[in-house]
Amino acid sequence: MKSLLLLGALTGAALVTGCGTTEPSRAAAPGASQPIAAGVRSASSTVDAVTWPDGGEQGFEFRTFHHRVLTNVRNPVIRDRLPVFLEDALLHYRSAFDRSRLLPEPAERMTSYVMGDRAGWARVTREQLPANRARRYLQIERGGLA
Repeated sequence: MKSLLLLGALTGAALVTGCGTTEPSRAAAPGASQPIAAGVRSASSTVDAVTWPDGGEQGFEFRTFHHRVLTNVRNPVIRDRLPVFLEDALLHYRSAFDRSRLLPEPAERMTSYVMGDRAGWARVTREQLPANRARRYLQIERGGLA
């Protein structure tokens, strides 16, 4: 299932203040895999990052056990904490109803697009949805869709 998400100020604040410390981001060679977010507690022990050609600009693709995140967010603190945040959120969702028993894991890796600006969000919306559906969602002025 593909989800389109747009980071709002509230989510950005949660990412910045809600996680542990992280090392500064390092530029990756195109297509090179690198571990990120060292020192940040995570439900997933491995986060791989590769560059992603987002509309001619450099974006990032993060892969964890449960998520595939494609983003063009430029703020390295938010960008590098995003995959950890999503893994931790999934663990919370799976345990929120009954802490003694987890809900089942997703059957497949979830793909999310988190765009740092309106132009990127509109481009991904047009690329991922049929034209008649994209027009409806492109009328959303703030936020995103899932």
